[in-house]
Amino acid sequence: MIAHPHRILQFALLTLLNILASSTALAWSMGGHRVTGVIAAREIATRSPHTAEKLIAIMRAHPAAGALETRLDDAGSDPQARLERLFAEIAQWPDEVRGGPFKTFHRGNWHTYGLPFAVGGFVPTNSKPIPDENMLWALRENTRIAGDPAATAADRAVALCWIFHLVGDLHQPLHAASLYNTEFPDGDRYGAQAWILQPHGGEAISLHYFWDSAVQRSQSMPEVIKTANQLRETYPHGSLDEMRARPYRGAASYELWTLEESHRLAISAVYREGRFSGAAVRKNAQRLDEDYVTNARAIAARRMALSGHRLAEVLSHVLQ
Repeated sequence: MIAHPHRILQFALLTLLNILASSTALAWSMGGHRVTGVIAAREIATRSPHTAEKLIAIMRAHPAAGALETRLDDAGSDPQARLERLFAEIAQWPDEVRGGPFKTFHRGNWHTYGLPFAVGGFVPTNSKPIPDENMLWALRENTRIAGDPAATAADRAVALCWIFHLVGDLHQPLHAASLYNTEFPDGDRYGAQAWILQPHGGEAISLHYFWDSAVQRSQSMPEVIKTANQLRETYPHGSLDEMRARPYRGAASYELWTLEESHRLAISAVYREGRFSGAAVRKNAQRLDEDYVTNARAIAARRMALSGHRLAEVLSHVLQ
């Protein structure tokens, strides 16, 4: 819903989805990021409509505004439908720029804050330090830019895309931890190098991808909206204790959400306090048990809903 701006020169293909789907650390899946965007759009429309107006005005200066406007045409003329589609596109854009004409905007280190989790008395000797420009750094910096009226509208528009995306990323537990043990002396790279088999057949996939796609794989907007509706019904704004315990209090909140929630969940639910890991070699992948899958999907659904609600909260403060 970049509300009928003058058409900007349309850029070359942005939808490199088949290529991007094979990337190792997308979090959530692109469909999952779309879900968080739709949840945030619903919350913003209800609680802070002026925020939507400000965001739309800024997004008109986005480097890919022409291509985004073309996608919004699929949503028809209904303002709310266009807003939801815009939020969905914004949320997934930082994954799209891993390739294609906007690759200069790609920032691989920004998607994770992988604190080591060493088990079994293992002492990492080759643990790579967390890059200076990591997920938490990027959230702080992009929050600063997006909220700065003196920044160019184009810079603010790109910064908003990163806020959308990284608020989603930080709620996926495997963007906040890497396992180190004798099988993974250099770390399992947020589960991206750990192989598992799902309960009902299929090829081996990474543990990271399993968690990324535990709730939503499809990017189809009807499917995305269906999932967003279900999550908002199951986890309405007022039902989430995390919203009350750790409300948005500026950029420092990102660290609390990452360390006190996602990192702890990675240890307790993903790695089961060190009792579980994927296989370092694909052919040795072990099948997940049903309890693990059921628990993972429940946690991922709650985290996805929470990220959508929190995204709306962040936007209303940044664009106040």
